[in-house]
Amino acid sequence: MSSSGKGRSVTIHDVEAQLPWGFHDADLLRYEVDFENQSAAFYFRIPVDEHQTRVRPGRLDVDGLYFVAVTPPMNEDFDDRLWIDSSSDNWGEDPTTLPPIPGGHFLHSFFRNESGMYIHIVAREAAFQWLGDEVLAGEDRPTLHYPGETIP
Repeated sequence: MSSSGKGRSVTIHDVEAQLPWGFHDADLLRYEVDFENQSAAFYFRIPVDEHQTRVRPGRLDVDGLYFVAVTPPMNEDFDDRLWIDSSSDNWGEDPTTLPPIPGGHFLHSFFRNESGMYIHIVAREAAFQWLGDEVLAGEDRPTLHYPGETIP
């Protein structure tokens, strides 16, 4: 994984700034943790157009993994996809008490919108890559509308 030009490691927040919507409203499809190599991979469908109707598959890799903590759902009213939001800070309504973050590491959290479930990641470095060039229709995604637009 590469570092930014400022001599520090790239964080998930840095990666997110390079994506059209960041990880906001992305679908988390799965994740894999490699404890032996202290790494993890997160697979997404990332919205890539103005109305979030088209998605592109991508993978977020983290290295120097300290931990991944997944909280249980706060309710049962959700569908089978992990429609998420993302933050470099801990949400105020999150009841999870996390240990201190070691030096040289970052905290990043994903929040599953429908269920109130949190995924907290503490690692040293992050990188992202698109998985193929194909942009897909997000058939099961709600369309984002802006003020003043006609809703069909």
